[in-house]
Amino acid sequence: TSPDVSPDGGWLAFASDATRTQEVYLRRLDGTGAVQRVSSGGGGFPRWRRDGRELFYLDATGKLVAVPIEGGELSE
Repeated sequence: TSPDVSPDGGWLAFASDATRTQEVYLRRLDGTGAVQRVSSGGGGFPRWRRDGRELFYLDATGKLVAVPIEGGELSE
């Protein structure tokens, strides 16, 4: 649910409850590579920053979370 394509068109951020808890994930739009889980403990409504260097989402308590992204990969 709540899909959002990255500004460069290469990545899809989305929420899924496939694990019985809604979490935020990233996947390449070309279908290669593994799906990466972004959130832990619940999350939804992902949205990219305009330059694609951060992904925002709401955690299970409704707080806004910002996650740094480098080249479509989660940054440490």
